[in-house]
Parts: sequence; C-alpha cells; structure tokens
Amino acid sequence: MIATRLLGAGLALVAGAALTAQTRNWVNEVERTDTSHIIGDPAATRTLTEFVSYTCPACATFSRMGEEVVKLGYVAPGKLKFEVRYLQRNEIDVALTMAAWCGGKDKFKGIHSAIMWSQPQWLPKVQMASTTQQGRWFTGPGPSKRRAIMWDLEIYQLLEPKGVSRGELDACMADDAFAAKLSATSTADMAKYGIDSTPSFALDGKTLDHVHDWASLAPLLAGIQTPLYGPQ
Repeated sequence: MIATRLLGAGLALVAGAALTAQTRNWVNEVERTDTSHIIGDPAATRTLTEFVSYTCPACATFSRMGEEVVKLGYVAPGKLKFEVRYLQRNEIDVALTMAAWCGGKDKFKGIHSAIMWSQPQWLPKVQMASTTQQGRWFTGPGPSKRRAIMWDLEIYQLLEPKGVSRGELDACMADDAFAAKLSATSTADMAKYGIDSTPSFALDGKTLDHVHDWASLAPLLAGIQTPLYGPQ
C-alpha cells in the first residue's frame, strides 16, 4: 500500500514536471553570446537567427509584424530559440546596438523593442541631420560620437523608462573595444552567411535565401512542431 502510494506520488511529480516544461513561457529566457542575444529555451534544438540593423526600416517592419509572432508562436512553447545578431551599416547602428546591450540581458527585450518600435520617430532625425550633427556623429573620439547620437536621436529619453539611466548609457557608449568587436563580427557574419541586406535570416545556421520579411519567413516556420520533453 505504501509502495503504491509512493509510486503514485512519483508519477504525479513526473507528470507535473512535464506539464511545467510544456507550459513554461520561454520568451522570458534571454542569454547572451559575445555579440548576440538568444531568446528561448536553451534546450530547444532549432534556432532562428535574425540579422538586423537598427537603422533598417524593413527590420522595424519585421519587428512589428513578425517578431512578436515568432516569440509567441514558436519561442514561448519551446519550438525554437530566436537569436538576434547585429549588422553594422554605420556609426548609428553601432551606437544603437551598444544601447541594446546596456542594462544587462534581462533588459534587452524592452530596449530592443523600444528602439525598433520608435524608429519612425528617430530615423527621420537621421535623414534630416544637419552638417553640424553629422560632424558630431562621424568624426572625433568614438565615445563622443556615440553620446552625440544618443542625444540627438533622444535615445536617452527613450530608454530611461526601460531602466537605463543616462549615466549607464554613457558608460556603455564609452566602450571602444566592444564597438570594434561589433563591427568586426558584423563583417565576419556578412562573409560567412552571405548576407547583403537586412533583415536576413538563418535557420539552424543555414541562411534562408531570398527571405527578408515575415511574409516569406512564415511558411518556412509553419512545419516546426513543439518538441517532446524528457528522454527521446
């Protein structure tokens, strides 16, 4: 009788653990590599990688139309991990990527979404920048250039509600070594994956040819199923 009750309790624990694994929302799990962020179940066997530029309007469109669907439909139930890798097209991209790293990995999702979703507000300021502003952005010491970008595009005000103070953001902008690393990784990724436009995508490390928006990506993800948990 006691053995039967113990066996029943053990089965209940196993069932409970399996249910927890299956119902956990993996969107809140964020990890970092040296130069990217990965959202999702670390044990997921499939990985979707987005190569993104913060100054790319098509990337902002994907962020609004497709990224949230990927997170809710595929990342949350553990079907795949979603990796964000950064391509640097200019000094502004570098500064904004460094901003996305500011405040720790737990703040990444909020910062990333804030930058992307507010692009219609700050990108016109880039396009209409005065000669004086461009001089501050593209000449002189790296930290000064990046702080000027943060100021002129009002990124300080944008990220303060996300828990990143001006002092913290200035400290992030001062990291010349990281800025150089981001640029070098971007160049290496473009060569390795054959990336010539953003957004671009790779599934399990293989570049998806001619896939640059949600409409072309969605059918390729449709067959990905929720993995079984426990021993396979």
